[in-house]
Amino acid sequence: MPPSSVAAPVWYEPAPPPTPQPLLASETDMPDMSFHVEPLSLQEVDMSKRPATPTRTPKPLPARTITFDILPPPAGHLAPDHVGTTVERGFTTSSDSDSTSSSESEPESLDDAGMKIAKPPREVGHPGRGGYSLEQVLDWTPRHMSEFKKLINKLVAECLDPTRSVSGQSLHQIALLRDKAVNKFPELDQYENVWPVTDAIKQRLKYTSSKARKHAHDAVAPEAPKRKSGKSGKKLRSRLLQSD
Repeated sequence: MPPSSVAAPVWYEPAPPPTPQPLLASETDMPDMSFHVEPLSLQEVDMSKRPATPTRTPKPLPARTITFDILPPPAGHLAPDHVGTTVERGFTTSSDSDSTSSSESEPESLDDAGMKIAKPPREVGHPGRGGYSLEQVLDWTPRHMSEFKKLINKLVAECLDPTRSVSGQSLHQIALLRDKAVNKFPELDQYENVWPVTDAIKQRLKYTSSKARKHAHDAVAPEAPKRKSGKSGKKLRSRLLQSD
């Protein structure tokens, strides 16, 4: 009698396969676990007779430092508590590197704040021949510049010898003059070594010393013709006596 078949409905789902039953080790096919054992020699058994082999000590590896870049939190958002902690095994976070970089940049910012205006590379006076004008370099108002020059002229007459150049002056007196000028004009302290005061002193002493030399020359000049006329008169008298 042929087997009868029954049509499966559309929503029919086959049953899952049956769960395998556990079996004993004797009921399963296992590979041969036996192995060949060879007898050991006396030298291999006795540890004292083995040749001494040098032991190698591994070199310690330097600890590596890895820096993680952590973006700053957005505005109005508090950063989590774990940000800024140090990771074990030599790992550092970006907060440590940021603090280091900020501490390194602090001296630079302090140096920038303490920088002063340097002196021009040329010499003061004669702008048309390679020098520079103190009025143009300082760029002060005409009234302020006039007050500064009047003060320098007064201090030069009080503290220095107007008949000598700046090379023949006392360094102590020049330093005293600088301090008095800075007390009167505090803005001079922003210039390196207070070079505007030194330039003004040079210009003033150059004028006063040249004027003093001219006066000395004019005082000596009238005596020369008198001496010359006296010598010529003596020569004339000697000639007249010889002719007689």
